[in-house]
Amino acid sequence: LASGLTGTVPITHTQVTGEDSMLELGVKVLGNTASAILQVRDQLNREVIDRATDLLAGAASVELYAVGQSAMVVQDAQFKFLRLGLPCAVHTDPRVQELAAAVIPAQAVALIVSNSGRGPELANVADRARERGAKVIAITASQSPLARKADVALIVDHAEDTSTQVTMVSRILHLLIIDMLAVGLAMRHARPG
Repeated sequence: LASGLTGTVPITHTQVTGEDSMLELGVKVLGNTASAILQVRDQLNREVIDRATDLLAGAASVELYAVGQSAMVVQDAQFKFLRLGLPCAVHTDPRVQELAAAVIPAQAVALIVSNSGRGPELANVADRARERGAKVIAITASQSPLARKADVALIVDHAEDTSTQVTMVSRILHLLIIDMLAVGLAMRHARPG
């Protein structure tokens, strides 16, 4: 009753076990995801989201970078940003990322998505993009090398359950950050003047 009145929901994580039925497994996966979403919601920094949205709104184009499971996040971002009329390209191959960052225009934004923010390839992309005069937005973990290299770091701290060997929740959290940016861009386009 108290949490219903205050609007808060306790943050919990329930371990999936081999003895779980499919129903129990589903309940735990959904509960863990909902809990992580609420945790990110409570940690949102309005100023940082505004700065990231301003950079995207003022960009001539957006170059989207990710590897592995984060690749689908930048593909989703590309679809949303293109629908809003913002030219963008996706780079998910490390060699192509290196080449693309070496020629990124100064008027562009490099948006880099990495759950850990520790991979040297994406840190190098951030360095090259900034050297070229482009702004860098990172969706990543706090205290990571990538977060420190970004002009704006949208922090998503979530420790994945490594027992399943499948990153699930962080991908959903990153997709939600992309949704926030896309809605913010759409709202700026809708404003008169």
